Amino acid sequence: MHQTAIATPVDDLPRAVPPSQVRERVLQALALGGRPVHRLGTAQTSVAFLVRGGDQPLLTLLLDRQPPVLAPDDAPAEVTLVLEPGDVDLFARGRLQMANALLGGRVVSSGPVRRYLQRDPILRALLRRVDEGVMPDAAAPGTARPRR
Repeated sequence: MHQTAIATPVDDLPRAVPPSQVRERVLQALALGGRPVHRLGTAQTSVAFLVRGGDQPLLTLLLDRQPPVLAPDDAPAEVTLVLEPGDVDLFARGRLQMANALLGGRVVSSGPVRRYLQRDPILRALLRRVDEGVMPDAAAPGTARPRR
């Protein structure tokens, strides 16, 4: 049986999220508000995300307050996660399962990472919503609407 490959136009392929836009995506995810964002703030930790070989932190997320916020890049963090450069896009799209990446050696951690790992599925879900085009609704804080 002969199979033919179906070509996908280059314009239809998802574009990689550059590291410079990851911080903006996390801000958009936090702006979605609601119960998921509140639950993130109950982790009682701070997490610095770094890229192996990079000269600056990708972002530092303060999950010890309500609402959770991004810290300045030079802020200290209790937990550090070092991602491979190729995993930055997966993280930004909410597609990097941090526990599996840690077990597989693709991500290296220091500090009490379990506190973050308990909330990682929440952050991933929020980042997936941003990737799917859901934006915060300015008229009703804590609610979101699909991007038009």
